[in-house]
Amino acid sequence: MVAPQAVCIVDTDDTISKALSILLRRYGIQVHSWHEADQFVTALEGAAGQTFCVLIGLDPAEEACFDLIRQLRQLGYRFPVIVLSNGEGDRIRESALTAGATDVVEKAIVY
Repeated sequence: MVAPQAVCIVDTDDTISKALSILLRRYGIQVHSWHEADQFVTALEGAAGQTFCVLIGLDPAEEACFDLIRQLRQLGYRFPVIVLSNGEGDRIRESALTAGATDVVEKAIVY
């Protein structure tokens, strides 16, 4: 179940996921995190109106990121989807936007 007006993070990188969760919670934003796209989609069933935004940090070099975006759009979810990219610039941006992402932000976190 997803809390009302939550930001959902789908990322296999625990460090990024935890850092984003801490940052958003400091501003009073409810956050839920998943490592697997399938688990996230299952949790969304019946809770679409409670999701404010989705941050996807799955490796954009793999199709799983774009598959998740396409699946969300095909299921009728219209909330903003932002892809957190490791780089690769225009190719990733174009692929993400074509799949239905709202925007692409490069991970500028160095650890």
